Amino acid sequence: MTKETTELKNVPMLISNVMKDLSEVGISKSQTNKFDNYKFRGIDDVYNTLSKILTKHNLVVSPSITGRETTIVKTAKGGTMNHTVLSVEYTFHSPHCEEKLICHMMGEAMDRGDKSINKAFSAAYKYLCLQVFCVPLEGESDDNSPEMVSTPINKEQVQILNDLFVARVSDQKAFKSHYKIDEIADLP
Repeated sequence: MTKETTELKNVPMLISNVMKDLSEVGISKSQTNKFDNYKFRGIDDVYNTLSKILTKHNLVVSPSITGRETTIVKTAKGGTMNHTVLSVEYTFHSPHCEEKLICHMMGEAMDRGDKSINKAFSAAYKYLCLQVFCVPLEGESDDNSPEMVSTPINKEQVQILNDLFVARVSDQKAFKSHYKIDEIADLP
């Protein structure tokens, strides 16, 4: 069996080949969020770049939604939005072999209309691909992320955080009792 034939029958090797091709072309952050003023990679950018490379290497990525939760949330201006969280199982496979690789990804999105599920599904796929294939930015930096505003915390808040950390590894019931936190689920 030749090296080329062996590579076609191995899903991890196909993923590696896709990664190699993506390392040469990348997917830039060419879209702009005008409201928050930051650059991002849209799902169409991911589809347009990956479709050719996945086809070239005979690698198929098949999704299956394994869980969904949609709730209605209030906006800051008093309106409502649909908030959806999806659990998606993705199967990487090839017509050249029986081997499969399964990955799980979450997708989350909000929409005022009927698109929150579609957006969450797109987000899950986009971030699955970015992570599995280690998609580069074509030499761009990530300096376009929105700035976070830091709020200083006082000594009491630091003590609470320290106690929380200790509670995660020791006595959670005593922590919740001391801070009167009965309504939250057990800490992991």
